[in-house]
Order: sequence, then C-alpha cells, then structure tokens
Amino acid sequence: KENKSVAQALIDIEYEPPCGRIHTFEGTLNLKVEKDTTAVIKLPLESRNFLLRGSSLRNTKWILGLVVYSGRDTRLVRNSREAPSKLSEMERVVNNMVYFI
Repeated sequence: KENKSVAQALIDIEYEPPCGRIHTFEGTLNLKVEKDTTAVIKLPLESRNFLLRGSSLRNTKWILGLVVYSGRDTRLVRNSREAPSKLSEMERVVNNMVYFI
C-alpha cells in the first residue's frame, strides 16, 4: 500500500538554480497525496538531503531519489576549474621560439 500511494502522489520540487556552492542547497518538495484535493505537504530540502555526483549511500534498505542537476549544471562541474599548466616559464619561452622558427 505504501508503494502505491507514493507512485500515485504528485510531486513538485522548487529549488535554487545551478551554482558552484557544493555545501549548500535550498529547496522545497511539494507533495500532493490525492489528486482531487488541494492539500499540499511542503517539505524543506537542504544540503543534508542532497548527494553530490559520485556519492554512494550505504546501510540503507531503500531510497527514493530524484536528479536535480545534470550535465554541465552539476555542482562539481560548476565548481571545477581548468587545471594549471605544468610548464615552467623557460619551457613556454622555448616553445614560442620553436613556433617562431
């Protein structure tokens, strides 16, 4: 019976737009259990309800999950930056000279 009620529930989620902050998350899960009623249960969502890409969940019998951000909008991708160059200044100058020749 519990699985049937979850499957028939109408779920709407309001959350902040994609950003690079990986330690914060704010949102609201609006749950409408019955189709014909206007009663909505509002549940707050915060960073402790949020798993980052690549995370694993252990010691849990079941979970109900939802993908909020995907692709280039994931927080880890937005928070990443280009890797620094490992060339020294001398190597850069020599490379430029070789290109010129």
